[in-house]
Amino acid sequence: MQGSVVLQTLRLLRSQWYSDQEIAERLQAALVDTMRHAVLRVPFYRKLGISVSQLQSQDDLQRFPFLNKRTLQESAGELIADGLDRQRLPSSRTSGSTGEPTQTYFDKRSWALCKFALKIRRTLAVAPPFFHRCLLVSEQAPEAAARYASSRPFRAGPAYQERVVSLFEDLEVHRRVIREFRPDMLYGFPSYLLELARAYALANEEPPEIRWIFSSSEVLTPAARSRIEAAFHARIHDIYGCTEFKEVAWQCKHGRYHINAESVLVETPRLPGDAHGQIVLTTLCNRAMPLLRYVTGDLGALAAPGVKCPCGRRLPQLEVISGREGDMMTLPSGRRISPYALTTILETIPGLHQYRIVQEAPERLRIDMVASAAADADRIDRCRRELTDTIGESMDLSFRAVEVIPRMKGGKHRVFVREH
Repeated sequence: MQGSVVLQTLRLLRSQWYSDQEIAERLQAALVDTMRHAVLRVPFYRKLGISVSQLQSQDDLQRFPFLNKRTLQESAGELIADGLDRQRLPSSRTSGSTGEPTQTYFDKRSWALCKFALKIRRTLAVAPPFFHRCLLVSEQAPEAAARYASSRPFRAGPAYQERVVSLFEDLEVHRRVIREFRPDMLYGFPSYLLELARAYALANEEPPEIRWIFSSSEVLTPAARSRIEAAFHARIHDIYGCTEFKEVAWQCKHGRYHINAESVLVETPRLPGDAHGQIVLTTLCNRAMPLLRYVTGDLGALAAPGVKCPCGRRLPQLEVISGREGDMMTLPSGRRISPYALTTILETIPGLHQYRIVQEAPERLRIDMVASAAADADRIDRCRRELTDTIGESMDLSFRAVEVIPRMKGGKHRVFVREH
């Protein structure tokens, strides 16, 4: 596999600089090939009765229905191409934090591309190619994280060393690993990075300088970014992706989210009344389980065609990633708003380390918060008024101090939960 990864990485290092026209032509050719493969070789799509002759351009993607997690659960067997044994295919399983775990299968070539080569390209875009020590914070339990670490093909050598630590280990263990391993790269959830920074503060210890930090899997708010970067004296490069497709888009040195147009097509159809569209993905490379028009549940927006990045890459860009469609709050009037409309207000409270917005009833919100004494009552009262103005209708708002906000299954922190 290593030879395939190296070859694909070299191709990716060229393709990111292609012209707009060449990228668009290559994307369309890959998409047409994927659609034709799907209707010929995949039972789920073959039943749609679409002929190969009907699939000539990107516009023909509209002939395919949207997929979602439920479809993937119920029709997984029919989404695998003819003649393939799923037991022999590389696969990836979600944690089930949304209550809907899924299993996605890849052919070996697409696995090498999505699991390794794209990540190497992304890393090389922001860091020099040699002599890195990378600490990966895994969302798996300690035993599973150890097995995962031993399976990594590129984990120890003169140019790159890697350690894996479980998110569920005590933070003192993490601090010890960091002292011993001295990573210059750190990869973790934004909520984890905030907790790690706080652990150093509580220990009255200066966090180490880590040159490159990568975050993923949670929305990275501007305030969280500022706090993490200030704590570790490093810039964060955020990554957007999902288990079913791996990395979809990543931030370069200029902060733009470049889409991996060699592996995935991104659509963002907008729902009525929503500021941003649903992020919908179509594979351009996975022949084992080609997912077409897969609704991720996330919200975002594409940058306008032709928008240029100072880095010079011509890959299409995601302009906004604004959370999950399922996290939208429904107000008493029936109007929907994103909880991220409230986060910028909450994050101005001094001494606020962590918070969660809990909708106890349609007309009642509770803010659970882990905070120091700096979060005084006067500032919280002002925050309550600002939240009410932003929501734009009457709601009962309360604040509750807590010692800890538990993680969801899979290790993530959710900014918003619904209890009613």
